Amino acid sequence: MSLIFQVFVFFIFFILDSKTKEQLCFLDKVEPHSSVGDIKGVFHKSYPKWYPARQALRLDPKGKALRDDDVLQNLSVGTSATLYFRDLGPQLGWTMNCAYYWGFAAWLAYYINHPLYTPPSETQVNYALIIFALCEAGIFSIHWSLNSLKCEGAKCRRFPHLSKNPFTWLFYFVSCPNYTYEVTAPLP
Repeated sequence: MSLIFQVFVFFIFFILDSKTKEQLCFLDKVEPHSSVGDIKGVFHKSYPKWYPARQALRLDPKGKALRDDDVLQNLSVGTSATLYFRDLGPQLGWTMNCAYYWGFAAWLAYYINHPLYTPPSETQVNYALIIFALCEAGIFSIHWSLNSLKCEGAKCRRFPHLSKNPFTWLFYFVSCPNYTYEVTAPLP
């Protein structure tokens, strides 16, 4: 008669806040075939305000976020590991996002397919194309200007300023002219 012994290996996880390094949760007896998504579900039971879509779990505080379908035993960790939590903020659900785009598509379709619809004249189309092209050039210019503000060091702060580029002159009136151009571009 032979005896068969099974060895059960469980993981132990410490979940720390990635900014403060404060321990938020301790999980013991986690099965090795569990996924990161399972860990997020258990963490959500302890902290209901951080639902799984709002969580980012990492092996390093500033590392890449783990995918929900990553299996724990395939991660490069031992049986005891530390995961770093970061709150991603409120996430827009798939239903809320689809409703937004489908709602606006239906609104536009109503006006375009209305029996009293009259197509725009060629002059209107040309003016709209010119305004659209100018707004797109403005978006590019502002993004280029904001990209040049990057500097080394955590305490380095630079502010956008007017330049010889006329598209940046909107900084004189608003703090984020790229949004002004983005809102104006689809209007024509």
